Amino acid sequence: MQTLDIAGFIAACAAPGAPPCDFISTHLYPTDPQCQKGAGAEDPDCFAHTVLAAQKLAAAASKPFFITEYNDGLGTTSRDDSSAAAFVIRNVGLLSALDVWSWWTFSDVFEEGWMRSPPFHNGYGLCTVHGTR
Repeated sequence: MQTLDIAGFIAACAAPGAPPCDFISTHLYPTDPQCQKGAGAEDPDCFAHTVLAAQKLAAAASKPFFITEYNDGLGTTSRDDSSAAAFVIRNVGLLSALDVWSWWTFSDVFEEGWMRSPPFHNGYGLCTVHGTR
């Protein structure tokens, strides 16, 4: 299983003359290729397994590990239905040991989504501009 090339990053930071890193940060989605092809496509917890494998590498390098952006998927996935809620609840339990992980994004209204404000338009946020969760 791919580990987001965390090993390559750690090796680059350890190279002579390279500035040290204080932490490791990345983002990942369950619709990324490693969870859509091969063994990942058969693993319903591929997202969590990929994140935990990357965290192990960071821990071996004694670095805190942050997932600074994730959600239930990109592209044609639905972010406003019960499958999205199920994904979040399942992964909260599986990834509770992470140092930091942050859902992308808190509100459905942000510049990458062209500032759309109607509720349930399949945006990335956890709540609408009107406060609907």
